[in-house]
Amino acid sequence: MATRCNIIVEYGTAYDAASPTTRRPAVVTLYRHWDGYVACTGKHLADVLAEPAAEAGARLTGSEVVARLLNTRDERGRADYQLTDSVHGDVEYVYHLSHEAGVWQVVVYERAGNWQCDNHLEWSHRRCNAEGLAKWAAKEEQLMKARAMGKGVVAIKSGKT
Repeated sequence: MATRCNIIVEYGTAYDAASPTTRRPAVVTLYRHWDGYVACTGKHLADVLAEPAAEAGARLTGSEVVARLLNTRDERGRADYQLTDSVHGDVEYVYHLSHEAGVWQVVVYERAGNWQCDNHLEWSHRRCNAEGLAKWAAKEEQLMKARAMGKGVVAIKSGKT
């Protein structure tokens, strides 16, 4: 079964079509069907946010983040991320990236089994910067490996294959 997620990238400002004098953050929403958990998608997002900007000395822009994510391919050459218009109802994680005071901030919302609530803003969440996300992802990856090794031991002891 896939661990689905959405990534919301909020950056810069754009004019509101309904009110041309109103400026609001530009928002792009992406969908990822596989490996949405922190050890995989969280790690990938932290890696992308840690990459240098295209222009030496410049900060990484929101449009660069979106472009890098959309250009990511899996081992079969398929796009890892797709543009979408909203947060999907079947996702387990929502990553909200925003550029605040020159630093990328990430809020990770986790459904944590609460399938009765589709509003990700009501899920448990954790806020960190890109470096904090990288550390969290590394810990989650270690936990996943430990669980996998523990399950293997149980299967061997019980004689199941």
